[in-house]
Amino acid sequence: MNALRFWLAVVLLPGSLGAAAPGEMAAVLVHGKQGSPTRDMTKLAAALRERGYAVATPTMPWAEDRIYAAHYAAALAQLDQEVTGLRRRGARSVVMVGFSLGANGALGYAAVHPGLAGLVLLAPGHFPENPLYQQQVAAERARALRLLEAGQGAKPVAFQDSIQGVMINVRATPAIYLGYTDPAGPAVMARNAALIPAPLPILLIQENNPAVAAADAAIFRAAPADSRSRYRRSEVDHMAVPDAAIPEILAWLLTLSESVPPHSPPAHR
Repeated sequence: MNALRFWLAVVLLPGSLGAAAPGEMAAVLVHGKQGSPTRDMTKLAAALRERGYAVATPTMPWAEDRIYAAHYAAALAQLDQEVTGLRRRGARSVVMVGFSLGANGALGYAAVHPGLAGLVLLAPGHFPENPLYQQQVAAERARALRLLEAGQGAKPVAFQDSIQGVMINVRATPAIYLGYTDPAGPAVMARNAALIPAPLPILLIQENNPAVAAADAAIFRAAPADSRSRYRRSEVDHMAVPDAAIPEILAWLLTLSESVPPHSPPAHR
């Protein structure tokens, strides 16, 4: 087996881009809702850097101190800037690793930006199409629509949103809030998976939560088949997935240059 050997040109600070030595693989790590690069991705970023990957850890519009500061489409544009910056600095291939809403964003990015070397989805989160979620945010969506119709769609106000079934406070313009919470909007993961334009290696690691199993399996099955894709169930809860998955992520990234058995339906272990 030929192992990929990468050399890190510069250690990146959270949210920054750094030089990448020619020939190396780089990774963009996308944190979750109400999270941050340091809270969600510190150990994974360190493990990747120790093995020679260039790493970018942007702070997204759904970070703990700025939910929701920008439209979903603007978040995807931010991710594209990170990918483009790494490529300009010499990275020949880029993988994107997302956790929770970050996995949602990574999947949305792959749907409209071909060319990633791989996609890692850790405990994918934020299902605006879920009926229970819609029940939780129905009153707030109705209020946002009234504000929008009154010509106040661009003024940030306080709203309630749900994270893992728990209501949280967010501050956003009505237009932005409606975009993230739209059951037919841009953050529907199964639809975005189906829009990925070409086979793309995907590692999806589900949290230990039967309630999300069907939704995660639907995401995986909707994506174009690739022989290197894998679906796994972790034995830990949602927040612990990024750290617990590090050994499997590192091993899987090495397989991106190897021949592996054909793509198969999700199989829990």
